[in-house]
Amino acid sequence: MRITTTYVYSFIAWITVLTPRYADGIIAGMVKKGYAVSAVAGNGEILLTKESNPSAIISLKITSVAETINSANIHKDLMNVLDELKAFYHSVIVTPYNDCCWCGSNILLQKTVPPPIPNIKPNKSNLN
Repeated sequence: MRITTTYVYSFIAWITVLTPRYADGIIAGMVKKGYAVSAVAGNGEILLTKESNPSAIISLKITSVAETINSANIHKDLMNVLDELKAFYHSVIVTPYNDCCWCGSNILLQKTVPPPIPNIKPNKSNLN
């Protein structure tokens, strides 16, 4: 009897996009290309977003059994998926799944605060 071992190669992808609505299309596109896609976070979340951020980070674990796969291949396929979706994105980062971390966006929207109304005391010369 011959036993063969199948190795699983995993990568983490962080995609900074304009809106979190791209997540489903990105996942579907990568699955269509033959990858297994799952959440990185233990709670199943794939989105890192806050109300004050003008963007969202989609974090995905992408797995393949192809022995010749590397980060550049995953990156190229992700870029093709984003182009097919006509997605607006800022960055696409792909790293091997071993001791990697990411802190998220530090871009914040500043809410405009109207200038204070000056306290003007009337001058007697201005009175009629």
